[in-house]
Amino acid sequence: MLKTSDERITITPASSASDIVFEPADWSVSNIPTTADEADALARHLYYMPVNNHVALLLCRHKRKERLKGLSMVNSFVNRSKSDPVEWKFLDTVCIWYEKPSSCSNNGLLPVSEPGFLVYKGSIPDTSKTKWFNEEHSNATNLWNLSSQPEEENKFLSTYHQKFSWEMNLLLMSLCGPLEYRRFIYAFPMNETELRSLHKMCVVHDLKAQLVASNIEEAEKMIFEIEKGM
Repeated sequence: MLKTSDERITITPASSASDIVFEPADWSVSNIPTTADEADALARHLYYMPVNNHVALLLCRHKRKERLKGLSMVNSFVNRSKSDPVEWKFLDTVCIWYEKPSSCSNNGLLPVSEPGFLVYKGSIPDTSKTKWFNEEHSNATNLWNLSSQPEEENKFLSTYHQKFSWEMNLLLMSLCGPLEYRRFIYAFPMNETELRSLHKMCVVHDLKAQLVASNIEEAEKMIFEIEKGM
């Protein structure tokens, strides 16, 4: 486990997020695994964090051929045996809509949105706290049309499909309040701009984050990129 010099970012080397024992966090954003064993492990590791409340956003960021396998594994979180102590509750499905695609596609439809599945542990999230996102509706609706924040990294003049977004995480933070740890988990690969944007969000909003790297070398590189922008 590596940390930035200001200890706001922790990076854990692991072959998969399903292998990690997570630090206590208020919310998490992670990829739904494509196998039952990995999905069960992720569900358990997130659930057994020593926290009273946790909101988890499950995304399905797989290649097209693997996407349906991932979607079918949502059941590993919410349709478990009644005797199983892991008791995730299903809150809702959201459609996350970005302003721009992140790349072009020659053999498929150009994606600008993705589905997300909100599950929680502990107290039911107060959806009225998301009113700031859409003042016409007290619970912001389940269409999250993300836009960049004024303080966000300059290169992010728009939100891009499946790239780190302040607004998505601020919505999750709103659902979690009051925060216990002011920490979140973001278990996706990130480029240099995303890393700096995440760190800046942590500074501006007084948060900490746990990230995942595939190996120690990648974790060291991620730390270097963050420190370079501090």
